[in-house]
Amino acid sequence: MSVIAAPVPPTTSFSRRSVFGLAGTVLCCAFICVFSAWIGLKAAYPFVSAATVREQSTIWEARIKRDQLTIQRMQREIAATRNHEGAIIAARRLGWVLPNERPLRVPNR
Repeated sequence: MSVIAAPVPPTTSFSRRSVFGLAGTVLCCAFICVFSAWIGLKAAYPFVSAATVREQSTIWEARIKRDQLTIQRMQREIAATRNHEGAIIAARRLGWVLPNERPLRVPNR
């Protein structure tokens, strides 16, 4: 009686087990790649949305700064008209003249 109970079948380089093993390996690698890409997109979303919000806030900050400068300019003009000379200057802008003065008209070129 022999020590080996059943003879070992001859192995081929292209057996069914190796085909399924290779296909399983390829599918597993493909799944890992797709899953990693999906995780990467999910992880990048907060940074992309933060960049959009940052851009919009920069635009709003520029508008606010411009409006603050306009308000300061208007406040200076109002403060300048609170004395007698400022009132005269504001009236001259509207076309008024002092008594015994004649308006000066400069013809267009």
